[in-house]
Amino acid sequence: GPPPVLGLPPPPNPEVDPFDESDLFFHDPLPFLQRLYPGGAEHGASAALPSHIVVFDDAALLEQIGPFLRAHQFAQQQKMFNAHFAVDRGLQANILVFWRRTAARSSNVSAGSTIEQPRTHDIQ
Repeated sequence: GPPPVLGLPPPPNPEVDPFDESDLFFHDPLPFLQRLYPGGAEHGASAALPSHIVVFDDAALLEQIGPFLRAHQFAQQQKMFNAHFAVDRGLQANILVFWRRTAARSSNVSAGSTIEQPRTHDIQ
């Protein structure tokens, strides 16, 4: 089936809980990701990690989630145009796609097949 996607939907009842997952993520991105994907490769959780992470190009956000991306071997694969200017905190001018380098190694590949690795940029 299709890979799981974290959509950050609005809360089911905003009067009871006014915060949606998007609010929780942007309030403190690194702990949010660490709670969503606990452990890491050393704890056997690498299979639960997504193969890609897509975020808006926001320097402050990237600084906050950089430790998570580096710890789980994500590298920037692509930068895509989104808008001519930043609209608000979540809708920035560009979209960044990060690819988990170990994802291709752990996928099922038949003997003799090759995997074309995406061009990546190391995270600073």
